Amino acid sequence: MTSPATRKTPAPELPVYAARARRGPFRARRGFTLFEVVLATGLLALLVGMAVMNFAEMGEARWLDEGARRTESLLLLARAEAARIGKALQLEYITDEQGDQHVVITLLEQKSDSAELVEYTGGAWKSYLPDKLVTAMSCRVWPADSMDGDWTPPGEDETTMEPIVFYPDGTSDSAVITLTSLSDGDDRYAVVEIDGLTGVVERRTLSAEEYEAHLSQ
Repeated sequence: MTSPATRKTPAPELPVYAARARRGPFRARRGFTLFEVVLATGLLALLVGMAVMNFAEMGEARWLDEGARRTESLLLLARAEAARIGKALQLEYITDEQGDQHVVITLLEQKSDSAELVEYTGGAWKSYLPDKLVTAMSCRVWPADSMDGDWTPPGEDETTMEPIVFYPDGTSDSAVITLTSLSDGDDRYAVVEIDGLTGVVERRTLSAEEYEAHLSQ
């Protein structure tokens, strides 16, 4: 019988990497050459550039759709704001000295026998501006109770840009806005219509062929 003092304790098992270290050093790994580094960097830059171009093209292709959606939201917001504050608001397309088009909503303040235009700073309408996405070819306006149901595209030389008025009683002028994308690669058209009595806003997109077909009618 072996006494506790002379009992041999088995040696603990070493981890795999420690066992390998005892046998000898790892085999040295060959590093990348300068040519391989330059080649990999060039390929990575090319892939990143292609991805950026694809994302940019995909984004520009949606400018018209997003601009029409923002225009619809802007019309609904202006109508609701006029009813909420109990004052008339006017939406208008303005072209600055540089030729850039902007949408401006003004407050119609009645001053004795005339109306004074003051930019409306309430609400969140500036968050819905379609600037830098689309440009309006025309904005045609009718009284609220005489909406023209048949849309006709504006001619090449037509520059009708009438302001749309939203009234405190919840009605507005009826209007049809024809939009084009600021992207050179998109030849489609968007039409946004608002019914002054009901407040219903509709938008649709036309291809270049559909637009030309309307012109020839």
